[in-house]
Amino acid sequence: MKKILSQFQYYKSLIGIPIWAEELWEAQKLIIDQQRKIEGVVFAILKYPTDFENSLSNKPLKTAFITMNKCKKYDVSLIKVGKLDEELHFGAFGRFWWKTRDNILYPIRLEMKTLVTLNKTHFIITVVKGTSVAAFQPGYICEANGITSSVYDTPSGAINFLYHILFSSKTRFSGPLICGFNDKEINKRILDDIPFQPFTIMVGNLQIFIGMIGVSDQENLGYVGPGYLSSFIYRVGEEKIRTLFVQQIHQRHCSVALYQDERIKLKYSGKNPDEV
Repeated sequence: MKKILSQFQYYKSLIGIPIWAEELWEAQKLIIDQQRKIEGVVFAILKYPTDFENSLSNKPLKTAFITMNKCKKYDVSLIKVGKLDEELHFGAFGRFWWKTRDNILYPIRLEMKTLVTLNKTHFIITVVKGTSVAAFQPGYICEANGITSSVYDTPSGAINFLYHILFSSKTRFSGPLICGFNDKEINKRILDDIPFQPFTIMVGNLQIFIGMIGVSDQENLGYVGPGYLSSFIYRVGEEKIRTLFVQQIHQRHCSVALYQDERIKLKYSGKNPDEV
């Protein structure tokens, strides 16, 4: 089994520190091991002021163990599984089209449709491309009783808005639960036909999204090859502007692109990662 050792150093002048995507293969194995240990279990610690004081005096702290089976369940049907889009799910903005559940990244599939019944009314939530502020990120539309919501950046926003319009109620619903993301069968179908399972690793305080890993025999590239893509978000400059860093390995060169508001602000290219 080959060891994937990738060194990618980004501009120190821009972010102040070097970023190393190290031992990706070992990191992926670690993620798989962890997900097996904690799959289906959420550990919540409920801290109140008195509990905090008790903890300081070595007294027991109130804890609660919550499993997915104990979460509120809704009758959710997957009408359409949707599709994977190479540009969206495995491109520069791919990190926004995957969500972590049980330590696994699940795709937010384009045109995915789910149906849920609330207050004897059918609500249909559809995943679309783009919102009013982000053209390359997922958006959500909710339909019920012939009324269609505008595009929201979360499923919660879409369904809560429409529910309020129909019933003049301030009831709030969890978007992931309403979409059936706690349903094993729905999650299984969402993972069908995925050509590569993206994953994330932590490097310091940065979460590195690994969208693709190509393979090569180039030791100077850490044995990864054309198609490799990783990204992370960092705030740069005195104004702390939220910036998306995207690194790719192409057929004949490597590149690092910096995006702000989904537009390329800077791009560097070189023969290998060290040059960029």
